[in-house]
Amino acid sequence: GKIRDVTRETSGAFNRGRVTVEGVAYRDGQKGEESKEQKSLRMVLDFQNENLVARIVDKDGVTSETLAVVPDIISIVDAETAEPIPTEEVRYGQRVAVIVLPAPPPMTTPTALKVVGPVPFGYPDVKYQPLGVYKEPQPLAPM
Repeated sequence: GKIRDVTRETSGAFNRGRVTVEGVAYRDGQKGEESKEQKSLRMVLDFQNENLVARIVDKDGVTSETLAVVPDIISIVDAETAEPIPTEEVRYGQRVAVIVLPAPPPMTTPTALKVVGPVPFGYPDVKYQPLGVYKEPQPLAPM
């Protein structure tokens, strides 16, 4: 998609804001099926130093679906190079992809979610639903 809007504010030690991405081609990692409405999708990401929530919204900004939420890792990457783009470097016009990595199991326990879930970041109405199944990374063989 393409970054259509970025709002930021600094409060205390936090960089907070919202990024709007238009032209999102939504792909469900579980089913591997692309949405038929992919050209009309608009994604909004809220951040506080890191991306916290990714949602599909309609033209009026009303959430139609929450796609991902912390503690899953939500990352914006350059669409051409796949280089990660930190929240402080996101700007209007960039062509990007949004990727989500499932959080490791210790981060998804009820105790951990009290600290790293959506509620401590100010989203009391957003329930954590893992986007996918976490797979333990495999070490690379020595070269």
